[in-house]
Amino acid sequence: MLGIKVNKKVTRLGCMAFLFICIAWSTLRHTYSNPMVSTEIQNLEQEAQRGSHLDGSTSTTQANGEKQSHLEKCSKYFHKLYRKNPEWNYEDIKYFFNDDTVDDKLLAEMMETARVYFDCYFGTEKDDYFKNAFPDLESRIFPFLHPNFTTGLTAFTPTVTKYSFQPDEQDLESSILVEELPFKEASGTLSLLSSSEYSRGDGVVLTMGQNHLDILPRFLNVLSYLQTNTPVQIVLKDLELEFPEPEKRARLLEILHKYNVEKGLKVEILDCSKLLNPEFIQSKIINVLNKWIAMIFNSFENFLLLDIDVVIFEKPEFFFQLPDFESEKTSMIVFKDRHLVEERTFSYCIDMFKKLLPKHFDRVSLKKENPELNYIFEKFFDDRMLHSVDSGLVLVKKLKALPQLLTAMQLNVAGKPIRCVYGDKEFTWLSYLFLGDTTPESIKVVPFYGGIAGRASEPQKSGQETLIEVCGTQLAHVNPFTNKLLWVNGGLKTCKMGREAAEKDFSEHYDYFNEKFGQPDAKNSKKKTLTLKQLENIYDNPLRIDTVVIPDTTSPLKKWYQSGECSEYFYCAVSNTTSSVGLDDEVNLGEGFYVSLTENQDQLQHVNEISLQWNRGASDD
Repeated sequence: MLGIKVNKKVTRLGCMAFLFICIAWSTLRHTYSNPMVSTEIQNLEQEAQRGSHLDGSTSTTQANGEKQSHLEKCSKYFHKLYRKNPEWNYEDIKYFFNDDTVDDKLLAEMMETARVYFDCYFGTEKDDYFKNAFPDLESRIFPFLHPNFTTGLTAFTPTVTKYSFQPDEQDLESSILVEELPFKEASGTLSLLSSSEYSRGDGVVLTMGQNHLDILPRFLNVLSYLQTNTPVQIVLKDLELEFPEPEKRARLLEILHKYNVEKGLKVEILDCSKLLNPEFIQSKIINVLNKWIAMIFNSFENFLLLDIDVVIFEKPEFFFQLPDFESEKTSMIVFKDRHLVEERTFSYCIDMFKKLLPKHFDRVSLKKENPELNYIFEKFFDDRMLHSVDSGLVLVKKLKALPQLLTAMQLNVAGKPIRCVYGDKEFTWLSYLFLGDTTPESIKVVPFYGGIAGRASEPQKSGQETLIEVCGTQLAHVNPFTNKLLWVNGGLKTCKMGREAAEKDFSEHYDYFNEKFGQPDAKNSKKKTLTLKQLENIYDNPLRIDTVVIPDTTSPLKKWYQSGECSEYFYCAVSNTTSSVGLDDEVNLGEGFYVSLTENQDQLQHVNEISLQWNRGASDD
């Protein structure tokens, strides 16, 4: 469970648990008793920071006076690693040893080795040399890959299975086209993922399971309404594992066939099971880890990652044309989460994460060169603040960001880090820090915090101020250039939790909800009554939006607070009526303002039509 640290005073372990820890500790000592690692990698990291590359342009003088190229140093390091322990790998990062010394040392060495791998090997002109010298290097560093992914065995050809739909075929079975996309004729290499040989064009990427079948038509209906030409890929770790019930699998294909043939979308499925370690597929690659599989193994050069309950109010093409993303050096754009000042991680977690930073990490340069990234860095490392970014929408250039994506995936499968943060959120930007890539051109953090979208309350006097309030379950984000509502996370029902929340609220807090939503009794006008069906209908209604509030969390009256509705998933935000911001107004603050959509009827109508289209997707299918 997030943020829970097991007591280190293990006094009542059963025999089985004690035996497991002893075996794991023995394995760890055998695998990682390598005193060479830190010193060798420190030298390589220092050289990398001085601007060395694999072309050998930077070199050092050996004891015999001869020059040693960067390539030779890299090769020497990895040869020593194999010679020290021929069976070395980082598979044990999946365990949580509940010992900071053990866990932190293992993670720090893994991260250092990954940094050297990316500097020496990944995506460079020396790829063929390293592939021949160390054919299984990648699967040793990244244990979630199939063990044969980079062995050079001609019997193993890593492929992705693609399910596409021919739009001119009305019959479902005739329409489905199943293809195997080979990564290489003989052996696989992660470098190919970052090449135009596999990753091409722009696209929307998402992942899902069979419990998301009810929301998929809503998601696709909005894209159809926006008339996008951008292709969509649903990337899965394993189609049959994610859709174990044959009828649900058939239903998925039916939905996609309809939106390909009748609605003009191009939606495909990618099954990545042949690329992944079978042991990890079932036990470790679960929940949010599927998002990282989708980001790594989709076949686009540039992609817009969307959670399936995210709703965008602009075409996907709009996001790829954002000025910051069109910058040649930008590899990722992320949006800030809501500013929840009370929720923090633990000190022992921050201590661990500090050990994963490069040895010569430069906070001064970070603050000067990338102030928005530095802001969330300080909030996290100094104040232990959780919820830095909202990973519901991430804009990525995969050819540039793949090292960070692989690093984030590695941290998500590790036993200790995932106990400290929400991995789909924080590892998105932490991976840049851990790889030492903090230039302003690399990762862009949108300066505005996330807000809340909904209908504003009537203005209320509070002392010298007049306040409005908006409550809802959706996290809203505005365009930093125009202040228009850009996207929301959480769907567009009044209560995103739906009927389950209505049943819970009705049974546990009937008096509260009857007072708030109950209708006058036909026989006694002074008495209110509320049925479960009425509450379900209220929760299922399309969300009506006229205001977006990004509260000022420095004010006790205006910071976020939770309300009782929707099983307490309702968040409320308050703003002063003098803090209104018009469309296209320049805003220099990350929070403490609101945008009224009523000032622009076209925007108001567009947003609420999208809400209707999203909700119509369920019944229209």
